[in-house]
Amino acid sequence: MNNLANVYQSMGDNQRALSLYEEALVTTVGIVGRDHEHVASELNNMALVNKRMGHFDKAAELYKESLDLRVRLYGKQSPEVAASIYNLGSLFAQKGERLKALPLFEKAAAIYTECFGPGHPDTKDAARKADRCRV
Repeated sequence: MNNLANVYQSMGDNQRALSLYEEALVTTVGIVGRDHEHVASELNNMALVNKRMGHFDKAAELYKESLDLRVRLYGKQSPEVAASIYNLGSLFAQKGERLKALPLFEKAAAIYTECFGPGHPDTKDAARKADRCRV
């Protein structure tokens, strides 16, 4: 179901993608429970679609829920947590809220640096996004 939602999302049919992601979330929770990486991924996917649809408050809520779950699953210093922080920063940056986005990109860059080193593409990307927020 998730793969089909990805296809609809890539085709720009965000409403259909969102419906399928929501259905996939219910199924995933029923199979693996609430505290599982697949649940965090489904929440992240739903946040992305909501962001694309301009539903920024709902997207922020879902990104935060995914982030909280990943912190519980992996601890505060993991690439998965950094990705969630980065995604939340991207949402604020898209909304033009650079002061909210900046510390998120900085935190994501710091975690990526710790996990992968300063030369990793994810580290460099998060640092670049932070720099753009400073301009």
